[in-house]
Amino acid sequence: FNNELIALDVLSRADRDRIYLQRSQVFLALGLQEEAEAALAQVSQETSGRHGKSIFRGQTLMAEGRYEEAIEVLQPVAAEAGLDRTYPRQAAYLMGLCAEALSKAASGDQAYRHQAIEYFKQAVRDSEASQEGIISNLHLGDLLRADGAHEEALLAYHRALQQVRRPETFRNRWLTLRQFRDTIRTAWNEWVGDGEYQFAIELSQMMSPLVPEDEAHTLNASAHQQWAERLQAELDAATHTQRKQKSAELLKRWQASGKAFEALADSSKTTSDYPRYLWISAEHYRNGHDFARALVQLDRFIRLQQKDRLPTALVRRGEVLLDLNRSRDDLATALDHFVGVVDSYPTSPVAFEAQYFIGRCHLEFDEPELARRAWEDMLMSE
Repeated sequence: FNNELIALDVLSRADRDRIYLQRSQVFLALGLQEEAEAALAQVSQETSGRHGKSIFRGQTLMAEGRYEEAIEVLQPVAAEAGLDRTYPRQAAYLMGLCAEALSKAASGDQAYRHQAIEYFKQAVRDSEASQEGIISNLHLGDLLRADGAHEEALLAYHRALQQVRRPETFRNRWLTLRQFRDTIRTAWNEWVGDGEYQFAIELSQMMSPLVPEDEAHTLNASAHQQWAERLQAELDAATHTQRKQKSAELLKRWQASGKAFEALADSSKTTSDYPRYLWISAEHYRNGHDFARALVQLDRFIRLQQKDRLPTALVRRGEVLLDLNRSRDDLATALDHFVGVVDSYPTSPVAFEAQYFIGRCHLEFDEPELARRAWEDMLMSE
């Protein structure tokens, strides 16, 4: 295609410069250095041509690992104040890559890292929506996150994600769609791994449409769950005073996880995962003592009439009614659930839970003799 373009006689000087610059880059990618230099020699000395040559020289030096020399070549282009900002943006982005590489080579040298951040910010300031702006924001997010500047990192990822309206039409010379997605997923994983759950949650809420919506909902719910489980484990090992101080926070986390799994269930109604998400939502709402919402989720689950889990769901519904402790009618309904499970599913392991709660119900009705009989029956069962 490049050969065909060069053969055309109707091209402007600027177009021919771009074509020969492309040609030199193609030859360089093929490892044909002499051919690349020959193509570059065809580029004019006009401003755009000179800048294109400098960008190419910088990339060549970067390919050879000569990053400091590349920065020297690219710096004048990045400082250009002309109306055409394409080459200055490219230069700023490439200089950011050079400084980032120098930082890694120097075991995370802070000076180079901060230099890289400034170069990437320069490319972003020029145009967030440009190809260089998008990938520079991703690099900024990674660097700022590594520095502990999580809020700034989240903003950088957000700026990049905002530029994706339709993933199927996304094109970027520096970045594939898969690389974009992998960068965002890695950021989510590392925030969760570091215990920075709030940032992982916020990132999951802005991932779509780059990341499929069902995956974004799943990651959101997972981050909520892991946050609640981690806090639960911490409080299980804490002193009584510490548990008392943070119990409200733990309930809040479980409630948030229940809500996240409720949203995930709503987005998965046509999939086989729908019942599982409803069940998890109900359990997490119950862990967070939001018994009313737990009851709603259990009712949705029971309406699915899944035979293998129906007895467990009925027992759990009865427990939630006991938790609510609203009226004798609720207590009577709970007792009906437990008795029904014992009668209809006598061989199910959950029948023993039901038998235990039958005794609980009788105690609530101030019927200790019936409670004693229910528990004796369970203890004497073969």
